[in-house]
Amino acid sequence: MIRRILFPVDFSSSRLAIAPFVKRAATMFGAEVPLVHVCDLGSHNGFELYARPATNIAREHWSLALRNLSFFLNLSFLLQNPGAYF
Repeated sequence: MIRRILFPVDFSSSRLAIAPFVKRAATMFGAEVPLVHVCDLGSHNGFELYARPATNIAREHWSLALRNLSFFLNLSFLLQNPGAYF
């Protein structure tokens, strides 16, 4: 029996297209769907470091990743309160 379906999320159109199938499979098997999204908080260019501190850049990247993930969850899985899952 399948209990978990690991679903990597990169916000691409192919992930949006496959989401309904993942949701259906999870429903069929009574499985949970943990999502994986990698957010590189250290990725920035030299100009960004010149303009503001690295901690501010990391916070902005984290905030953007959470906003995108929330949008993806709401769009793909029609959650009532996606913010509750973070």
